[in-house]
Amino acid sequence: MSGGLNFSTSADFPTSWRDGIRDLKVTAEVDNLANKRYDSFEYITSGGLYNSTGGPVIAFPGAPRTWYVTLTASF
Repeated sequence: MSGGLNFSTSADFPTSWRDGIRDLKVTAEVDNLANKRYDSFEYITSGGLYNSTGGPVIAFPGAPRTWYVTLTASF
């Protein structure tokens, strides 16, 4: 993802549970941490696309701030 500040961190939690789980890992990730508004793709059309005349800028907005948390267990 371009245009935004991304952050990721993870932590391992070794275990010795009788269930057979050997390892737990938690990962947290934030994409576009600063919630910067940007265009992920932008171009100036020569006309014809979307029935437009030449010169308009066509842009696709980037994703807003997005949070992910992952829990991984090894057996």
